[in-house]
Amino acid sequence: MDCAHSLSPRPGAKVVAVSEYTERAQNSTGYFWYQATEYLRAAGISVHLASYTREMTPRVRSSVLLRLCLKLLISLRLAMKVARSARRGDVVFSGTNPEILLPMLVMLKPLLGFRLCVLVHDVFPENLGPAGVLKSSDRAYALLSALYRWIYGRFDATIVIGRDMQKLVDLKAGNNRSTFVHNWVDQGDVQPLDRLASGLIASLGWQDHVVFQFYGNMGRLQGIDGLLRGIERVQAHNAAFLFVGSGVMQGDIEQFCAAHPRSHYVRSQAGLDRSTLLATCDVALVCLQPGMFGLGVPSKAYFSLAADRPLLAIMDEGSEIALMVQEHRLGWTCIANDPDGIAATIDAICGAPLPIPRGRCRALMETSFSAETALDRLTRRIEEMLA
Repeated sequence: MDCAHSLSPRPGAKVVAVSEYTERAQNSTGYFWYQATEYLRAAGISVHLASYTREMTPRVRSSVLLRLCLKLLISLRLAMKVARSARRGDVVFSGTNPEILLPMLVMLKPLLGFRLCVLVHDVFPENLGPAGVLKSSDRAYALLSALYRWIYGRFDATIVIGRDMQKLVDLKAGNNRSTFVHNWVDQGDVQPLDRLASGLIASLGWQDHVVFQFYGNMGRLQGIDGLLRGIERVQAHNAAFLFVGSGVMQGDIEQFCAAHPRSHYVRSQAGLDRSTLLATCDVALVCLQPGMFGLGVPSKAYFSLAADRPLLAIMDEGSEIALMVQEHRLGWTCIANDPDGIAATIDAICGAPLPIPRGRCRALMETSFSAETALDRLTRRIEEMLA
């Protein structure tokens, strides 16, 4: 990706990009950070990576205390790398995970004299509510909320990936300084293919069905319970559902698929490349748990657009993906946790020819939601801080 900008960084100033994951093949976080840092370098900006990764074992994942200890360890290692690299006038460019890292960076900022720019993918502690970890009435939630309002107010710049998130973050920080940069996918990383390319649809005998696909992380925030309850109410006999991925809700999905003959689960490491898997459907399902307004923007939606698949967005009204679908006529929307509404929408989709012409979703991804558009806006904001 080529880029040209008029702003020039001050001599000697650099960006210290800090993240657990910085390689494109690691996961979606690594994918975005790799592209962001490479684009910054292409703009002539000196970028130093501060990265430290420790994989979470099943034993750690099952224990709240062990997860907290691992997050603390990773945050300390990352903060130490920043302390060794960042100097006065530099820009430290960080994500929001692990959550414990942000207060450490805020404390280091006045000591070292760097400026802090945060790319927000998850909003803590607000995301603990939909995840069922804490209630907003809990004292611990109130204390964490007050602490992170103070922390957000001390960022020099904040980049958000959703317009709903922008409202929440600006309110949290007590200012209107955040910059909206939509999520992105490099168009060369996903190719639009025929729905039968993988052979999965044919092997399942679904050639004449309308295939809905849930792809990616099967976590607590993905609204999977509401989706499954909606699928149970679907009346259309030509509706079929494919689940591809892994996560804490994987067991529930496998049990559901075992009990419902027109549902099928595929492990993400099934030997098929991403483009082929994303193409194995007619409609991509993008879901979020109720109460996730402003708290996250599923990157899977942009990968499905790149695969030229329309979206069925099941989430709170006014969420970024729902707004995108409605504004650009990229599919359908449903309110989260409304099984009857989800079923009725799926029945309607299956009862008529798909209204989204072939090529429309891919074309919009290449123009309105291109990687170049997003990364150019992100780079300009960093350049302003370095100038």
